[in-house]
Amino acid sequence: AASLEQLDGSAAAFYRTTLSLAALFGVVLFALQAAAARGLRARLGLLSSHIAALREGQLDQDLPDDPHRDEIGELHRVLQQTTAKLRAARAAQERLLADAAHELRTPLGLMRTSVDLALRRERPKEELVAAMEEVRSEVVRLGALCQQLLDRFALEQADWAWAQVKLFQVATAAAQSARAEAETRSVLIEVEGSPDVTTSGHEP
Repeated sequence: AASLEQLDGSAAAFYRTTLSLAALFGVVLFALQAAAARGLRARLGLLSSHIAALREGQLDQDLPDDPHRDEIGELHRVLQQTTAKLRAARAAQERLLADAAHELRTPLGLMRTSVDLALRRERPKEELVAAMEEVRSEVVRLGALCQQLLDRFALEQADWAWAQVKLFQVATAAAQSARAEAETRSVLIEVEGSPDVTTSGHEP
């Protein structure tokens, strides 16, 4: 009986120790999970607030780096790259608008002056025709400026890669695009050269 009582006491002590360790392990595990959940919620909250700022057009705030290498960290880095690209695109649009306002102001002013002078008093047909021809030349100039601005914007937005480019094909394509304007100015454009000459260049 004494031997069994001692064995029961040892078993009860073992159970109490095991339950205490299990409870302590559960508390530690719960604390670690709570800390991880708070960190995860903070990271997701940062991404959510940044996306909300992007939705409102606020591109000036940079997203801080995330040292983690999990899925959220990968999403974090993708948002950083997207923000940088959106900021660059908006800067390009602002430059395009500024250039357009600067370049188009002069021909528009000349057109308005020509029209105002033509309408100020009765003029013979020849003077009206000359005024309309001047306005038309300014309209052609405006079209060329708009095309240059659009080409510039397209060049800034394109992703370029190095490749072997045939100079004869590039020159031929440029001549064809300018042939209509050249004909209005009585200019003939011809391209001469070897079609096999190549060089390294960028292509979209």
